[in-house]
Amino acid sequence: MSRVFCIAEAASSHDGDIAKAYRLIEVAKAAGADAVKFQTFKAETLAAQRHAPDHLPIYQRYEMPLHWLPNLAEACDAVGIEFMTTVYHEDYLPLVDPYVRRWKVSSFEAQDRAFLQAHVSYGKPMIVSTGMMPRERIRAIALCPVVEAVLHCTSSYPTPLDQASIAAIRDLPLPVGVRRGHSDHSRCELAGAFAVAAGAQAVEVHFCLPETEADNPDRVVSHEPEALKRYIDHLRLAETMMGTGEKRPMACEEEMSKFVVNALSGDPRQDQRYQTVAFSSGRRVTALRLRPATLDDAKTLLDWRNDLETRAQSLRSDAVTPDEHALWLAAALVDPDLRLYVAECEGEPVGTGRLDFLALFKAGTERLERTPAARLSITIAPARRGVGHGSTLVHALVAEAIALNRAVATALIKATNARSLSAFVGAGFVPDLVAYGVVHLTRRLG
Repeated sequence: MSRVFCIAEAASSHDGDIAKAYRLIEVAKAAGADAVKFQTFKAETLAAQRHAPDHLPIYQRYEMPLHWLPNLAEACDAVGIEFMTTVYHEDYLPLVDPYVRRWKVSSFEAQDRAFLQAHVSYGKPMIVSTGMMPRERIRAIALCPVVEAVLHCTSSYPTPLDQASIAAIRDLPLPVGVRRGHSDHSRCELAGAFAVAAGAQAVEVHFCLPETEADNPDRVVSHEPEALKRYIDHLRLAETMMGTGEKRPMACEEEMSKFVVNALSGDPRQDQRYQTVAFSSGRRVTALRLRPATLDDAKTLLDWRNDLETRAQSLRSDAVTPDEHALWLAAALVDPDLRLYVAECEGEPVGTGRLDFLALFKAGTERLERTPAARLSITIAPARRGVGHGSTLVHALVAEAIALNRAVATALIKATNARSLSAFVGAGFVPDLVAYGVVHLTRRLG
């Protein structure tokens, strides 16, 4: 996947008619999808494992015959679109395996560990939907070595727009290298574009034909061909407008740049010491102002420090008393080897950042070589998590460390702290050691 991977979900909109299935492939290709996906199951098996005997007649009516598999895969190859199909029970995996490049696991089966492991044994990439799934389970699934994308999903058909929760795409607890995405059941033509703006790198959307039967259960969540084309066009436009995420002067601004009033001279990094704007993939753009912490910040900093989630992700997880904190803060503010900042967004405190000065040594040809370094750490206010402040704050601290003539920046982060790891890696830090559940990260500055 190099761009946003768009899966046109045909599901069972074929009504058991292979001619309609062929037509669905053509529609998906014409709309600009990267893949078209069907569903492969045995009705009796699916009804039994889902404890849904009342649904057996529906499953039987829309069960896709296995002998369609080579025909549909060949039809997809002929028009240049990837063939996919979701498999719902383990005994069908070897029958489908010859025809697919990757697996897709539905939300209803995604919490079945044995079923996921059965997919893993084939060694192909896997995309997993996460409807009805708690964060801790998503985190565990995302660590599976063949998982290439995890899709936010609301398992309601159709999904009420006020419960689509597309911003949750940013909050998926994923390790570096796993794509975040969205499996959409809202039937809103703009949902794919909104998902891309929220950081989705894979989007799945249902569609059908005008002639798909009116009582087909997939129709209620599906777009007809023209609407599917608009949906994907909006998605691609959002992808184009999002750009690379790097804040820099654009080529189209060159003509206007000659009119800039009183442009600051000197090293632009000095300006970043007080205001920085950064983009973190999967999070919105935020502007933060750093200011030195003062004794007046004591209560706010203590409240943030003793927040349960903060403590759980800190290297020191015990609670701090007000007296202990007051003594520490007073000493920190006069420590020449420590810088403590409060980050503000639109005048409101949203987090704190810290630089601890240290020196790295390595053996040179004649003597030990000393490299000035800074260890970075951040805390985000509990009420302001999940909106991109962490990434922006890391960028601001990096700029501050550069301005203070540090050559290397380091960080120590618990391996379970997915948000902080993502923020630091997104700012160019590289994990170089994991020991006792703590990840050591480094970035060269300059």
